[in-house]
Amino acid sequence: MQKINFHKQTIIFLIIVLFLVVGFLVFLPWRIGAILDLNKKIAQSTGNLNTVKSSWALKDSYLNTKNNIKIEIEKVRMKIISLEEDTKVYSFISAGSKSFNINIHSLSPEKLQDYALTNSGDFKYLPIQIKAEGGFHSLIGFLNYLQNSKYLFGVKQLSISSKYPLNEINMTICCLIEKK
Repeated sequence: MQKINFHKQTIIFLIIVLFLVVGFLVFLPWRIGAILDLNKKIAQSTGNLNTVKSSWALKDSYLNTKNNIKIEIEKVRMKIISLEEDTKVYSFISAGSKSFNINIHSLSPEKLQDYALTNSGDFKYLPIQIKAEGGFHSLIGFLNYLQNSKYLFGVKQLSISSKYPLNEINMTICCLIEKK
């Protein structure tokens, strides 16, 4: 049997090759998995970043819209009266009708009805039955006046009967009231 001579350099080379093979077979698949997970996280972060970039441009628009909504809510809030102030509404309707030549024969409030219970308050609506007479154009002006007034009104029912020279008007208007 012949003796195999290994040179020192050959042994070092074989050890290095052995470490590289073991490294490739054991550690490379493990690192590839880590690299693939990292790529998934990078792709997700890139998508999130792109979403933020596109939304950031709309930030000022969102803030303006939010402020406008707050202003509109406050305007509507100012039109809601408290239950104790319901007599002001009757006076307001009566005075406004005279300005538009609508002659009110009777103005009778009906039963207070539930509207909504919110975090902001308990809201009711008060139907008010009105029997009156007046011209058609005067009635339109009066309803427009109520719609744009300092109170929140809505017409629930309206019927007009023609009686020359004026019209007979039967209507139910509602006013939003906050019960405190």
